[in-house]
Amino acid sequence: MIDRRSWTTGILLTAAIVVGALAGPGAGVASAQRGEAEASGMVSLDFDDAELADVIDTIARMTNRNFIYDDRVRGRVTIVSPSPMPLEQAYAVFESVLQVKGFTTVLTPGGALKVIPLRDAKETSVETVRSTRPPPNRDLFVTRLIPLRYIDAESIVNTLKPLVSKDASMAAYAPTNTVILTESSSNIRRLIAVLESIDVETYKEELAVIAVEHADAATL
Repeated sequence: MIDRRSWTTGILLTAAIVVGALAGPGAGVASAQRGEAEASGMVSLDFDDAELADVIDTIARMTNRNFIYDDRVRGRVTIVSPSPMPLEQAYAVFESVLQVKGFTTVLTPGGALKVIPLRDAKETSVETVRSTRPPPNRDLFVTRLIPLRYIDAESIVNTLKPLVSKDASMAAYAPTNTVILTESSSNIRRLIAVLESIDVETYKEELAVIAVEHADAATL
């Protein structure tokens, strides 16, 4: 005779296993990592030849943020995390993974994060940074306004072009002598360091009026 209680328990256990299998390995990793984040604030990112979509799904669950992406967002990635890291650092690793695969994120008006190709970033509403402080060392595309004091913005743009990535955009705005740069935050940080080294007063042309007391000015 079949025990009804044991039979019901078996059905529920089987259903749980089936649901777990349908959810896929990414969902299981996300659940475990989200549990770690809630318990200690530290998470581990371990993916072995995983689909990029599964990585995005994991990060969405860990951060409780909404992501929007289309069928262009694809590829396989491997992330090895030998020791747990803070959630903020894990998200920075995720941004680096996106950049390696040719993508970045843009904040939408509704608060969701849209994953787009890097080549489209300069034509979208990426964050515009006007701060004078160095940008964070992250692989997120932003637009940075860099005012110059002494060197000419239009001339320095041509000099800096070999230092920017192929998906970056750089232009000079002559009226305020400002460089407008859309690039990864980490590379903008490097370019600002370069500009600070060459944008010095010795490069500024000055006009001085010297009064001559005894000699003839035209002869001098």
